[in-house]
Amino acid sequence: MNELLTIRNLTVKFYTYDGIVQALENLNLDINQKETFGLVGETGCGKTLTALSILRLVPPPGRIESGSIFFNADSGGEPVDLLTIGENEIRAIRGHKISMIFQEPSAALNPVYTIGDQISEVILLHRRQELVNKAVETVNELLAKTNSFVSTLVNPIRLAEKSLYQKIDQNPHSLWPRVVSHIPLA
Repeated sequence: MNELLTIRNLTVKFYTYDGIVQALENLNLDINQKETFGLVGETGCGKTLTALSILRLVPPPGRIESGSIFFNADSGGEPVDLLTIGENEIRAIRGHKISMIFQEPSAALNPVYTIGDQISEVILLHRRQELVNKAVETVNELLAKTNSFVSTLVNPIRLAEKSLYQKIDQNPHSLWPRVVSHIPLA
């Protein structure tokens, strides 16, 4: 079976004034594609810290010291090490392909912003390119319709355009008024 997530030798430490706390030491874990997986344990044993490490959200003064976290979103695709990819790449995965439901509801939502704003932010963050592509497509469709409409208005002017080139060296008073009225449009 294809592995969805592979954690090897994950070590997370917290650097405090009282010393170094080794929160996770050489954690190894495999989760296969289409597999239901539960991580259980006593309070403080590292369940949440493991999830935060996968998402690269370990809060200071914690640091991921060593290890690898390989994620394979597409079965048959090439797995990526979540600990070595760039910030933009992990942001694209976080919340879109890997999500976390926090234990404490108050930690999940910011009380300063409305629920709608927070949901919109997530959608915009993860679907920005799709939304931009749709906007560009809509603008192009509107431009095509506008160009079609404008060309129906301009075609009669283009018929007179040839004679305008012949009149280019003449003064306006020597031309027919209709031709003079079309010159600014040309």
